[in-house]
Amino acid sequence: MPDSLSVAEDNVVRDLRGTQAAAKGFDAPDASSAQLLSVLRQVPGFFCFLRCPDDVVALTNDAFRQLTGGRAITDLALDETPLARWPGFQERLDQARSGTAPSGPLRVAIHSQADPKSTVEEQFVEFSFQPVWGGSRTLLGVAVHGSDVTEHVRREQELNASNEQAEAILEVLGDGFVAFDEEFRVIKLNPAALRYDGRRADEIIGKIQWEAWPTSAGSALEVAYRKCLAEQVQVSLERRYLGFGKDRWLELRACPVPGGIVSFYRDITERKASEEALRASEERFRALVEAVPHQVWEAGSDGSVEWSNGRLPEYLGTTLDDLGNGAWERIVHPDDYPVVLQAWRQALQDGTVFESEIRLSRARDRTYRWFLSKAVPVRDPAESVIRWIGTNTDIMIGRWPRRNWPI
Repeated sequence: MPDSLSVAEDNVVRDLRGTQAAAKGFDAPDASSAQLLSVLRQVPGFFCFLRCPDDVVALTNDAFRQLTGGRAITDLALDETPLARWPGFQERLDQARSGTAPSGPLRVAIHSQADPKSTVEEQFVEFSFQPVWGGSRTLLGVAVHGSDVTEHVRREQELNASNEQAEAILEVLGDGFVAFDEEFRVIKLNPAALRYDGRRADEIIGKIQWEAWPTSAGSALEVAYRKCLAEQVQVSLERRYLGFGKDRWLELRACPVPGGIVSFYRDITERKASEEALRASEERFRALVEAVPHQVWEAGSDGSVEWSNGRLPEYLGTTLDDLGNGAWERIVHPDDYPVVLQAWRQALQDGTVFESEIRLSRARDRTYRWFLSKAVPVRDPAESVIRWIGTNTDIMIGRWPRRNWPI
C-alpha cells in the first residue's frame, strides 16, 4: 500500500468518507484515507469508480486493471480508456447517472492482451452500475462492479451450439419428430412430421395428442405413449395412420425426455406393401408346391432340411426334426445310403447341383420306391450358398418294366 494517494484517489476517498454507504466499511468514523482506499481496492471482482460530472476514472482495483491489459487508467477521462469501447458501457453509465438504468447487469465481452506479442484473451464480465450520492443529493460518481462470468458464458455457448445443431438436424431429418409435454400437448414438430401429416404446424402445436390425432385416442399408440412417460422407457410400434387424407404405415419410437416425451416416426408404407406382396407370393408358392406331385424341400447352407411340402413327411412317416436326428439312414435304402451321402457332402462342399437316384422307404407299407433327388444352391450377392431347394420325383413308373423294378 503506498504511503500517499494520487489526487484522484484522495478526492474519491474524501468524497466517499462522508457517505452512509462508505461509512459501513470502517470501524471508526475517523479512519484514514489509506484504510478506506484499501477497503475499496479489496472489493471482490472488478471495481472502479468514475467521478461525475467529468467521467474521470478516479479509482480501480487490481482486478479491474487486468481488464485493460494491466494499463493504469486512473485520472483518465472515460473516452481515453478502453472502457469507452466496451459495448453498452457508456450508455449504461449515462443511465445510472439519470436513474434509468435497467435492473439487470450489463454483459460485456472484453478482449485484452498483456503485450502486442501475447495472445488476445476473451473474457466475459457482467457489470452493475451504482450511483453514489453525497450530501444534498449531490451525485459524486458511479461505482462499477463486475463479475467474471466467462465460464458460465462458455457453458451457455456450448449448450446453445448443441441445441442449434440438434434443431438443424431435426429440421432436415427424414424421420418425423414430435415433442410432447407431460400433458401430451404438442410443443414442436419438424418439417418431416408436417409432410407426413399434411397440415400446418399452427393447426397442431398446442393441442393434446388425442385432439390433434383423434384416431389415436384409446389406441395402442396412446397406451405406448402413456407407458413411455409413466415408466420412463422407450417404446416402439408400427401403426397404420388413417386421417386427413392420408393412408400410410408408420414405424414409431417414443422416448422419455425431461418434461415429456418425444416421438420419432418414419413412413414404412412401401416396406409394408413389399412385405404384403412377399407374403402373398409365399402363399402362392406354398399352394403351388403343395399341388405338385413331387416332394419339395428346402435345406439350410449346412444341408439340414428346414422345410418341405406335405408330401415328404407323409411319404416318409417322420418329421423334419427326425430327419436331422439320423432318420435318413433308416429311410434311404442301405445300398444307396453311402453313395448318396457322399454325393450330398460333395455338393455341399463344392456348392454344385446335387442329383442322384435313390430308393426311399414308404412309411405306409415299408416298401422302397425309386426317386430322382435333385437340389440346386441358392446364393447371396456375394455368391455364398445360403440355402438349397430340392425335389424328390417318383421315377418308378415309366423307367422300368413293371416286373423288373430293381427294388
